[in-house]
Amino acid sequence: MDIEGNKISDDVIKAGNIGEAYTTEQKDILGYTFKEVQGDASGKFTDQAQTVTYVYTKNELPHVTGTVLVQYVDTNGQSISEDVAKSGIVGEGYSTEKKDIKGYTFKEVRGNAAGHYTDQVQTVSYIYTKNKTISQATETPKGGEKDQVASAKQKFLPKAGENMTLINFILGLTFLVLALFELTLRLKKINK
Repeated sequence: MDIEGNKISDDVIKAGNIGEAYTTEQKDILGYTFKEVQGDASGKFTDQAQTVTYVYTKNELPHVTGTVLVQYVDTNGQSISEDVAKSGIVGEGYSTEKKDIKGYTFKEVRGNAAGHYTDQVQTVSYIYTKNKTISQATETPKGGEKDQVASAKQKFLPKAGENMTLINFILGLTFLVLALFELTLRLKKINK
């Protein structure tokens, strides 16, 4: 039995005549180490039942570690975020988490998102779908006018002084029209 009193092997019953010698043997039990014998390991049979108990301690198992590989992939199996490797003692519990990944929406998980470490490498894959690019559509308001949408090609604001050229052109044109008007009036006065 072990040190906690649990039976770890079958009992051996020996019988003989009163006064005959008996011997008992220590067994090799896998996973246990012999600690002590309780009672007489050898002696003579009597008219009373005699019990000999061999006590063993359980061997400490080396800690075996297990690994869970967590992958974050798109629907084509391409990695979209760094893999995470988790490890722990075989039999202990683990849990994995989905990530919020910019430009992608979580779709499904393949494998056990939570479970227990085993002596085999376990893989958990979080599958994501790529978000579609939304183009801006123009809507017609009730008044019938369309909203103006900024052109995708227009990326920069006007540079300083660009608007001054247009203003100077308009002012020059205005002065030219006024000068022509004045000239026309003078020519009419001269012709009268």
